Amino acid sequence: MTDTTPNLRNVDIDRLGKALLTLAGEVWTLRDRQRILEAVLEAQGIAVSDALERYQPDTELAAQLAEQRAAFIEALLRSLENGD
Repeated sequence: MTDTTPNLRNVDIDRLGKALLTLAGEVWTLRDRQRILEAVLEAQGIAVSDALERYQPDTELAAQLAEQRAAFIEALLRSLENGD
């Protein structure tokens, strides 16, 4: 039986580590800002937490989000391939 598992080189592991840390930092920043925005809006009497959970984007917004998600994934994969 032939092992087809790719072997990661040190440079690949470094790239993955860098990408993981970058994504973790971005996720935390977004979570932090989202929670602050919710708190600010709620302090102004605008309850948004439940509304955000129930919100369903219309066709146009869903298409925009799908396009932006695809571009994000493409950029992420490109950075892993090129080490950028």
